[in-house]
Amino acid sequence: MHLKQGVEDITHNANIWLQAAMLANVYISVIWGIIYGFYVLYNLQEMQDFYGRAIIIVYLITLLTEFYRLRAGYKGNLQAEISELSIFLATTPLIQLPLLVFLFLAVKGNWMVINITIELMLCLMCIEVIVGIWTWHIFTKHQSELHKVRCQNRQQLQNT
Repeated sequence: MHLKQGVEDITHNANIWLQAAMLANVYISVIWGIIYGFYVLYNLQEMQDFYGRAIIIVYLITLLTEFYRLRAGYKGNLQAEISELSIFLATTPLIQLPLLVFLFLAVKGNWMVINITIELMLCLMCIEVIVGIWTWHIFTKHQSELHKVRCQNRQQLQNT
C-alpha cells in the first residue's frame, strides 16, 4: 500500500466528460450568438416596445453570462478550483437556463436554426450540471486529502 507522503503525491485529474461538454457548448454558443444576433437585427423594427427591448437586454446578458459561466467551468475543472466550479454549477441552472428558455420562447417565425441551437445548448447544460456535480464531489475529496496531508505535515514539523 502506497502511503501519501506529501502534497505532490495527491494528483488531480480533470474530468474529460465535463471538458468535452463545455468545449461543444463553446462552439454551439458562438453559433447561437451570431444567429440570434442576426435574428435581433432582422426584427429590430418590431422590437421597439418594452418586450422587444427586454429580449435585446436578455440576449446581451445571456452572452456575457455564457462567457463567464464557461470560463468558471474551465478554470474549475482544469485547476480543481472548487469555488470556480461552484460558480459554474450555480450559474447554469439558476441564471443561464431561465434566460435561454426565455429567449427560446421569444423567437417568432420560422427560425428553426435558433431553436435547434438553443435545444442543443440546453441539453449540453443539463449534461454539464450532472457531470459537474460529480466532478465537484471528486474535487472535494481531493481537497480533503490535501488538507489531511498538510495537517499531518504541520504536526510532524511541530513534533521535530
